[in-house]
Amino acid sequence: MFPTPSENALVIILITMNGTYHTTMMRGYPLLVLVFLVLTYSCIAGCTSTGNIYGNTPSPVTTPEVSVTPLSDSAILPVLTSVPQVTASAFSGSNRTVMVELTAAKMAFDQSSITVPAGASVVVNFHNREAPGSSQVTGISHNFAVYDSSAAKEKIFSGEIITGGEDATYKFSAPAIPGTYFFRCDVHPSAMTGTFIVR
Repeated sequence: MFPTPSENALVIILITMNGTYHTTMMRGYPLLVLVFLVLTYSCIAGCTSTGNIYGNTPSPVTTPEVSVTPLSDSAILPVLTSVPQVTASAFSGSNRTVMVELTAAKMAFDQSSITVPAGASVVVNFHNREAPGSSQVTGISHNFAVYDSSAAKEKIFSGEIITGGEDATYKFSAPAIPGTYFFRCDVHPSAMTGTFIVR
């Protein structure tokens, strides 16, 4: 193995301190010693410098910066600016119109029960089929009326009384509170009755 630069430096120091050996070496090999000293100095200078073997100082390595922009919530999902509201009126009877066909004949209604949504607009097409007989100048009169109960203390709606053979259209709003109500003919309140159901 070749001596390291530090070992070469040690030899030079020893040669310098030993005058006799130094004188002998300089007599016999002046050129060799000079070359040796130059090479040793170059080696020591090269090992302690920051450059490479060619004497060039390497340029610093730069790492390119990568810019990462996080996606916002609006870029991932659409933003709901308003939430549609579902109201009870969309399903209640307040926006509905209910058509009812009701006929009076032979002293009775053809329906004993009528069911409508709460708060609905009710249209009753009422037909009085009590036509005048041979013993009557005119037909029998009837109407359609709704009450809170069979006691008929609170009137919800009462239609115009019409004679036999006539038709009438009654319009009113059903009670907003669901329950069982009562309808009748005001002319014949005990004979012509029915149940009016609100849901």
